[in-house]
Amino acid sequence: MPAREAVGLCPDLIFVRPRFDVYCAISDQMRAVISRYSVLVEPHGLDEAYLDVTSPLTGPPSATILARQIRADIKKETGLTASAGAGPTKFVAKVASAISKPDGLLVVRPEEVQEFVARLPVRRFWGVGAVTAARLQAAGFETGRDLREAGEETLRRLLGRFGRFLYRLACGDDPRTVQPTRRRKSVGRQRTFIPYLRGVDACQEALAAISSELARRMDRHRLAGQRIMLRVRDDRYVTTSRQITPVTPVWDADDLRAITFLLLHSHRDFVSRPVRLLGVSISALKDRHQLDGFQLRLPFPENH
Repeated sequence: MPAREAVGLCPDLIFVRPRFDVYCAISDQMRAVISRYSVLVEPHGLDEAYLDVTSPLTGPPSATILARQIRADIKKETGLTASAGAGPTKFVAKVASAISKPDGLLVVRPEEVQEFVARLPVRRFWGVGAVTAARLQAAGFETGRDLREAGEETLRRLLGRFGRFLYRLACGDDPRTVQPTRRRKSVGRQRTFIPYLRGVDACQEALAAISSELARRMDRHRLAGQRIMLRVRDDRYVTTSRQITPVTPVWDADDLRAITFLLLHSHRDFVSRPVRLLGVSISALKDRHQLDGFQLRLPFPENH
């Protein structure tokens, strides 16, 4: 629900500012725990990860036993509960984890996969959002069993290439492996503002804080980037973006602030209306240790 709509329904609503630095720190703790059990770890957002424990670093090759131990370690070291799903494929493990929230463990053995998937509502399937779920239900598909019995060609006619993927999932077939070296494509930070920001000065002050947060995240992952994008959403929910590609890769907070200020001042039409969201992202990422030389200061004017 948009914050503005929530305030309209509940005028006394109290907004609590998110603590991204804390979330990231705890995420690092959680991943440190997980990494003690397997070298095959694929992070998925701040608070999720896939593990391949076929050959664990410690303990028996039992997903059930290892999941229990990992959950106990996370609880002990962070004070937080963790849910887990164990299964022979990423899709099954992901759904099992979601079902077992907020503090449970669900194990789906290989011989149970077909029946487990058959009972799932279509909205539980990977990639099926509200629109696709409504489309499937309108066509008479309610469960995984319905999808499997419909056949691949029927789903392809309805959903195109995604229909083939969905049919394979409905058959319990998910060949994707855990990819521990999946390369990050971009890093970003954004904030929604209530009340809305008004004017260039207010937006510039907010961008200074966002750029600092983003620089800390870049530093934590030892990354640099060569394409910076500024994203602005106004009070009508119209989103506009502009980007720039500096000559040299960027990661420093001062340079990020200078670049975002430049984009903001170069496109003042961005903030002709009240602003509800500001975001900054960096793409074309590079590992910082692979860069030749060092980052030069960018010659932007102090007031831009």
